[in-house]
Amino acid sequence: IVESLKRELINGKLGPDTMIVESQIGLRFGVSKTPAREALVRLSEMGFVSVIPGKGYTVTKLSWQQIKDLLEARLLLESAAVELAAARATSSDIAALKAAATLPKRKSLNIEELLDANLQFHCTIWKATRNKRLVHMASEIMDDLMRAMHTAMLSEDTAQMVEHHLQLTDLIARKKGAEARAAMVEHVDATRQRLLGL
Repeated sequence: IVESLKRELINGKLGPDTMIVESQIGLRFGVSKTPAREALVRLSEMGFVSVIPGKGYTVTKLSWQQIKDLLEARLLLESAAVELAAARATSSDIAALKAAATLPKRKSLNIEELLDANLQFHCTIWKATRNKRLVHMASEIMDDLMRAMHTAMLSEDTAQMVEHHLQLTDLIARKKGAEARAAMVEHVDATRQRLLGL
């Protein structure tokens, strides 16, 4: 239930200020009130919804400051992660990165699929660091940021995204950590500019 609702919150099917009540979730997923409530409490803890006493839950909206903070945290974490991945990536990691990087080139993807492909590529970098805490932190940041990135993907140049991902993959494969860090900064900054116009 949490994953299904989280996906709808990320892709905008459940937009900001939408009211959600336990009974509707229970009916929709065929569960009693308890698991529906537990799912909504978990989403509240993750910051996706807020409790409205006596009414239910409402979908939270990211402020510009929150988006800026998330992008800043992502930039710091991902630039460090890619440098670490360049030092630790295995041949199977490189193969997984190439597959994820070229997926948008091999088939036509809608916005949601493009978001998933982008996330899969970045997740593969995080996993290549062999640092579980880093993977967890990066995943949390991206979960929050994906709600805003849905908008950014509308103006995404898919060919350019593939090119950036392949460049990062090549630098990781050649163990060029400092260059990979610089390329990641440029990559994340391009998203920041599309989101914030800065």
